[in-house]
Amino acid sequence: MLKYLYLLDNCWLYKRQDQKLHQTNQETKIVYQKVILQSQMIEKEMNLNCNQKHQQRIEKVSLDPKLNQSDKLLCYQCLLNPKLDDKQINFNATVQVIQDKQQFKKEQLENILNTNLGQIEQIQRDICIFKSKLIKQCDKIVQFTNEWISNIKQLGYQNVKYSIFNEIDNLIRNDKTIFENQQKLFQQINQLNQQYVDNVINQIQNLEFKELLIKNFENLKLNLVNINQELDKQILLLQEQKKTEESYLIQIDNIDKQLNLLPSSGIVKLVPIQTLNLSQQLRRPATFNKDRSLFISSDFLNYITIWHFENGKQDHSTTFEVGKAPRSIICSRQFNHIFTGMNGGGIYLWIQINDKEWRRSQLYQKHEHWINDMILNQAEDQLFTGGEDPYINVWSVDYLNNELTFLYNLDSKTITIFSFSLNDSENLLISCSVCEYIIWEKQQSNEWKYLCNQTTKPYFQAKFLKNNVFCVLPINQQISCLFIYEIKKGVLKQIETKTIEFINDNDWEEKMNFPILYNKLKNILVVRSKRFIYFIRQSQNDCFEIVDKIICQKDVSNGILSDDGKFLIFFDMPTLSQFTYELLYE
Repeated sequence: MLKYLYLLDNCWLYKRQDQKLHQTNQETKIVYQKVILQSQMIEKEMNLNCNQKHQQRIEKVSLDPKLNQSDKLLCYQCLLNPKLDDKQINFNATVQVIQDKQQFKKEQLENILNTNLGQIEQIQRDICIFKSKLIKQCDKIVQFTNEWISNIKQLGYQNVKYSIFNEIDNLIRNDKTIFENQQKLFQQINQLNQQYVDNVINQIQNLEFKELLIKNFENLKLNLVNINQELDKQILLLQEQKKTEESYLIQIDNIDKQLNLLPSSGIVKLVPIQTLNLSQQLRRPATFNKDRSLFISSDFLNYITIWHFENGKQDHSTTFEVGKAPRSIICSRQFNHIFTGMNGGGIYLWIQINDKEWRRSQLYQKHEHWINDMILNQAEDQLFTGGEDPYINVWSVDYLNNELTFLYNLDSKTITIFSFSLNDSENLLISCSVCEYIIWEKQQSNEWKYLCNQTTKPYFQAKFLKNNVFCVLPINQQISCLFIYEIKKGVLKQIETKTIEFINDNDWEEKMNFPILYNKLKNILVVRSKRFIYFIRQSQNDCFEIVDKIICQKDVSNGILSDDGKFLIFFDMPTLSQFTYELLYE
């Protein structure tokens, strides 16, 4: 009799199952965890390759329907093939659209599964109420429901896998189907639900209070069918809404345009920081030290001035005499050393002793007259010098002993050398004279040999932008362009489509006193032509764009760009002024 009353009491408590469950038996508490799926691409990203197996980064996707799925991926080298179909889309933009599509699909699938699992969880809690009293009989039923949940989850895992090649084809066809076999998916879910409901019903036939449980399961069976029918309608409605959105190819094109807007695609603005009125002769040449804490300038006569430089502003530190007028100054980027090329053709190497004192080396002289330009290689163990003679002199640098050692020279067979430029790999050197530039190639012996040359109208400047690409700026009143050249197998070729047009101002006298400045890290090229200083950047498609310009005075000279591309300093000779600008990048 007591046992009978006890069971009746539990039937009444069934209506308060959550409260009773929490209060009486924590072991029967079920913590429901929602299904969180992760989209998974079948192909391994590291194994994706172009159709020619160039083992390079994928850049484009061909829209040619005749190609096999795996042949639609194109790298940069593939794009050089003139026979290639020009209907292509950006690979990164394509991947982003596919990922967005798969993310939406995953969210809908999670909603479907979690809605079904939410209902199953309720019935599982019902079972656990009885399990607390009839644990041996209920264990088998719980096992069935766990298998039920596992199979429902497995459906989810099976349906989030996708092939990038199939998706590319779907994008090309503008197929906006969310699930390929939506009817089959719901059939599988309903089939599993029916199967496990029937199995559980069979298992509880011998349970006490079986009528109550069976009724709950029958209700669950009907509820799950209704819920999934409603979810099916919602998915179909979402799919219809998707059809009204932009096509996938348009979405890819929009993302491609956004990707082309690199963080370094343009300067936000040029901010004037400081203008100094110079009491001495105009300070030129000038340079920064290794960490941009010092600014070194010359009065072009006999003195060098050292300035403390911080946040674009400079304060005088010290001035010392150097001898004959320095024509060229460069600083080591690794050590506190200054190189000065003098008016008489000599070179001094200076080492910093303290904040106020610099010690000068002996005079090293191989040039007949003044020195126009000096550059160091990246290791800074070799110095190249050129001046008013046909020779490019190559020196070894010993910073420890503050010494230079002459190695050899290159005979350009020209009148003078105005400037140099090394490419990034340091296997090509360009030297500029009055009306000719020469490309020198580094040999296995580490010595340089003539490769090719190009004559041009006097005067001009040249600067390497890439390993085999350089720009040429004519210093000519009748020409207002920056020309881009490419070196292929020892042959020079002008890339006419990349010529940069400047403002025509033929009345303005051109002078070769403002160097071409280039900072690869910031993707910024600074060029002076006529009365303007232009700021130029290169986009992802290798096109050049003028992003800003400064109107300058009659005779602006000696532009200096800091190594971090943040500050530009130039001089105005008629007013004896120095201008400092800060370059703010997006």
